[in-house]
Amino acid sequence: MTKTRAAFELTAERLFDGGCDVYFWTFTFVVLHSDWEASALFGRFLGELRRTLGGDWGGVRVVELHKEHGVHYHALINRRLAIDIVRRVGRLYGLGRIGVKKADV
Repeated sequence: MTKTRAAFELTAERLFDGGCDVYFWTFTFVVLHSDWEASALFGRFLGELRRTLGGDWGGVRVVELHKEHGVHYHALINRRLAIDIVRRVGRLYGLGRIGVKKADV
């Protein structure tokens, strides 16, 4: 097992053991970006989302690369976030499709 995978699994395990519900999010950009551009935009999006929502929430994210439609992100987050606010902030950073569902182990 790689260090990256071990770190991901440990973080995900801690989220599920934290006594809170965990939510599985998918974030997809409207236009095709390079992985570097997408990473910068997604980082700024998360910063703005944290400023907008406040509170104590966090999680772990994974980047998924596709030849046909570029980069998108999956995240496990340890708090229910208001999807309308997440989508509004996401549009400011070029995100189009945003989905969420309650995660299970």
